[in-house]
Amino acid sequence: MSRVHVVDVNNGSRLVTYAIEGESGEICLNGAAARLVNKGDIVIILSYTNMMESELHDFHPTLVYVDAKNQITRQEERHRKNPFLKEARYGRTSQTRHNPMTSAT
Repeated sequence: MSRVHVVDVNNGSRLVTYAIEGESGEICLNGAAARLVNKGDIVIILSYTNMMESELHDFHPTLVYVDAKNQITRQEERHRKNPFLKEARYGRTSQTRHNPMTSAT
């Protein structure tokens, strides 16, 4: 069982719940969460993980795409610089950004 966030694309509802393994192709909301999403709605399910900072270098999230019957059609592992690493977090940048809203003319 793992904690997930569910976003309903059709009506904009967002909720936090727990994922429990079910049948292949089955996405089912139980309890109060079932009142926020309608059968047939398109949902985005976000999962999270905890890890040590030393593990961030090797972590690449996986996106899973499904069809109308919730069968996996594509899996895509993201290989790009992880924004949670210290180098990115502390903003090592080579250019200065200009904000016209705060600049005197």
